[in-house]
Amino acid sequence: IDTAATLMGGVDITEDVMAYASVSTGFKSGGFNGGFLNFDPAQAAVQAQPYGEETLTAYEIGLKSTLLDHHLRFNAAAFYYDYSDLQLYTLINTGTIPLALLDNAANATIYGAEFEVIARPVERLDIMLNLGLLNTEIKKFTSAGTDYSGNRIAMSPAVTFSGNITYEIPLSANLKLALQPSVSYRSRQFFSTDNNPLLEQQGYWLLGGRIALSDENGRWEAAIYGRNLTHKQYINYAVDVSDFGFIEQFQGEPRSFG
Repeated sequence: IDTAATLMGGVDITEDVMAYASVSTGFKSGGFNGGFLNFDPAQAAVQAQPYGEETLTAYEIGLKSTLLDHHLRFNAAAFYYDYSDLQLYTLINTGTIPLALLDNAANATIYGAEFEVIARPVERLDIMLNLGLLNTEIKKFTSAGTDYSGNRIAMSPAVTFSGNITYEIPLSANLKLALQPSVSYRSRQFFSTDNNPLLEQQGYWLLGGRIALSDENGRWEAAIYGRNLTHKQYINYAVDVSDFGFIEQFQGEPRSFG
């Protein structure tokens, strides 16, 4: 069961600029981990322990604007999430069969900012940029005798960025060609609560692109696209199952065309 309540307000600073702020709170109910139980009775008893409800108080302030005679849209937001009894998953190798635990951290915080720019500096040229900054910290958490305090929350890169440019070239009175290069970035992230360096992906860039032919009225379009054009090798997730003799990695999408 998840429930939430939000209090939000906004004010028009000018005709083209609006600011807002919100405070919300919610909780996620507790329960029992539905994973497989360890064959060791003592470890199975630890894994079968219930976990408590998680509560969150979230604060956000932001700005939305349309500037330069509607040629530029700039949006920004800053947020702070205060968790109590955050539910965290850990996988602990025991020498026989991994112990899968879902337990509560005493508290954790997440804060950061997001920025969005959408611009049309000249006719037929559109630019879109998105930047995210994120800091996470498990303030206090000990589970099955292991202390995770001070670690980053899994899968929380400090910096994310994406951008694309669309430029339309008129070919005739009825046809146009659109060129759309794109780029994205994700900084270093861990895939486990213990911030195991074996379960880590360093920061990486991905380059893509698209070329589309269409009619001026947008009734039809034919396009070719490419993803991960530099053939960057990266992982989306990883799990340490040393008890079974290996570390499992889930590879990201390779270079592809369509």
